[in-house]
Order: sequence, then structure tokens, then C-alpha cells
Amino acid sequence: SEWEIQGEFVIPNSMPMNSIMMTFLDVDSKLGRAEKERQISRFLQTDTLRFPAEKTDSALARAQSKYWAKPKSFLRESMQLELKQGNAFSVPSTTDEEIAEIRQRILAKYDGLDLTLVETGAKFLKSGSLAIALVEGAITAEEAWQAAYAEELSQRENWGLVEGEHD
Repeated sequence: SEWEIQGEFVIPNSMPMNSIMMTFLDVDSKLGRAEKERQISRFLQTDTLRFPAEKTDSALARAQSKYWAKPKSFLRESMQLELKQGNAFSVPSTTDEEIAEIRQRILAKYDGLDLTLVETGAKFLKSGSLAIALVEGAITAEEAWQAAYAEELSQRENWGLVEGEHD
């Protein structure tokens, strides 16, 4: 369907699924499984869901609670995965062990295309765990985006949109 909507000129930005498939065929299939898992692991290390707001009564904490509830519930209940929390300046000391476990228990069951989908999602969402929930069908693309951008949504709700190129 992406090709069918193309007019006189092909507009690659209007073809996200084609782009993912070409990445898989041209690049990812040559990288090897270990390299793909390593790339996903980078996103798991500094995963968005590791860094909740420090003030639990803040607008940001409420937005995170709202947008993170469904993916965190899925990860905890269906994947037996609960990322340890970090703080604003560091990741938890157990992160390497957690990522090794995620690679063994979760990523190992994915084929090459699934790994490409998780890695692509992680790049856009700043979160390997949200990408896993999305690929597993536990959350929609909209829910994944809202969870990934809870901070921005909270800022917009409190302060509105910033004029110019910022938004």
C-alpha cells in the first residue's frame, strides 16, 4: 500500500514499512544477531522507563504514571521484566545483568526481522522496553509514543507549545 500511494516521485519518508524492510534486507541481515542485540542493549541501558520523576507528586510523575502504566504492567506481568530505576545522573548498578537476562529470555526468541523492528522502535522511542512492548502487540504505536514522550507531553500540558522550531 505504501508503493500504491506514490505519485510521480517516490517519497521515501512516506514509506516507513518499506524502509524497515530495506534496512533488514540490506543492512541488518549482514550485521549478525550479536551485533543487533548489542545495539538494542544500548537503548535498554538508558531506557526511558528507568528514570521516573524524582518528585512523586509532580506533574511529570503524574504523566509518567498515566502513560507508563500499560507498558510497565505488560513488561512486569507478561515478560517478567521490571527495569531497575536509576536517577537523573546514573543507571542502576545491576543494569548489565538485567540486559544479559533480557537478551537471553526475550531477544533470543526473536528472528532477525523482529530484532530490526525492536531496534528501529528503540531508536524512535528512546526505549528498548517500549519497543519490545510494541513489537509484542501489548501497546499501540500511539501508546508507545505517549510513554516515550511523557516528559514532553507533561511540559506541553503545563506550559503549552513553544513557538518556532522547538515543537
